[in-house]
Amino acid sequence: MSKECRKCGHTLDDDDKYCPACGTPVDVKQLLRSKNDAKILGVCGGLAEYFDIDSNLIRLIATLLIVATGIFPGLIIYFVAGMIIPLEE
Repeated sequence: MSKECRKCGHTLDDDDKYCPACGTPVDVKQLLRSKNDAKILGVCGGLAEYFDIDSNLIRLIATLLIVATGIFPGLIIYFVAGMIIPLEE
């Protein structure tokens, strides 16, 4: 089963520890905001990629939590997360 580099998309062999094209470590999992799956800041898309689940499920959970916390505390947490979590390259 071949994998692709998260940074450059180069096809990797199963035993590769680093991408031969760009040198990115293969097995390092890092929480990043998503560029491709972003509606507002990419926080939910990044969480979905990190946990390998559907981004719409994360967005539904985030919406429910924002409403349950009285809107403003949840939105503040979302925007703080958007400022803290780095954007993927």
